[in-house]
Amino acid sequence: MKFVLSLLLSEVKLPLYYVYMLQQVEYDPRKFFAWLYRLALDAKPISSVMHRQKLVYTPKARLLVVLSYVFIASLFIEAILFGKNMKEDLLGLVLLPVEIPLLLALLLFIVTWVAFILIVRPNQKRVI
Repeated sequence: MKFVLSLLLSEVKLPLYYVYMLQQVEYDPRKFFAWLYRLALDAKPISSVMHRQKLVYTPKARLLVVLSYVFIASLFIEAILFGKNMKEDLLGLVLLPVEIPLLLALLLFIVTWVAFILIVRPNQKRVI
């Protein structure tokens, strides 16, 4: 049980860091992907991104943070409920700290890409 709690605590701030970076790049999925790539190349911890400012809880940010936490909770529930036996449950819980950052980054990239195509790009064309 302690192990599961430590996993939960390690992933608690991850959505806040990702959404903060999305705000910094103005929700541009290409810039977000480039930031993730640079972060991985430099081998910096994700917590190093929020050293200048804090996350501003705009409606977009709130929506993305809630979506992220629901996604993480669903991964934990899936790992616990749908394992065939105790060995698979344990393996699923051990792999979650590796899977969650990657899957969450992918989810946020897809969501912002779809929003960029369906909302931002038409608005930019209309303004021009």
